[in-house]
Amino acid sequence: MSADLEVSGVSHRVALEIREVYEATGGEDLAVGVLTRAADPDSALHRHFEWDDTKAAAAHRLKQADDLIRRVRVTIIPADDSPPVAVRAYVSGKRLSEAGMDLGVDGGVRQYLSIETVAGRADHEVLLLASLRRDIRALKAKYRHVEKFGEIFREMMDDDEVIVAS
Repeated sequence: MSADLEVSGVSHRVALEIREVYEATGGEDLAVGVLTRAADPDSALHRHFEWDDTKAAAAHRLKQADDLIRRVRVTIIPADDSPPVAVRAYVSGKRLSEAGMDLGVDGGVRQYLSIETVAGRADHEVLLLASLRRDIRALKAKYRHVEKFGEIFREMMDDDEVIVAS
């Protein structure tokens, strides 16, 4: 790692091993290289993976189910003359819970609320907006080093096609 970069999110040793794999592969199939390196029990990467194939397969299928649920979209047609808006059909209750609503969601259990449940209910809507703000803040934090982030974000927010048919 370069002296002018500060590592966060993982240990310095993990970051160094990933960097070594990156340098060895030039970044091509980096995930495959990292997984190959992690197979060695002496690697700092090893403990970050589930090596029990049964557990790993179940976790992978749950992630696929979450991804599938998040892909379902519905179009809301407002009562006024506003244009229709495409939104996710299900909102993660866990994310709403993180925004301050007590949904009784167990830490490891993902609960979803249908958009019909959330829409029009002031308590849910406030939390949905809080979740939206948190997500935008996270996006901003993730790309804060990109000089043109604000310009691109404003451009995307002004693009009716992105908002209506995303």
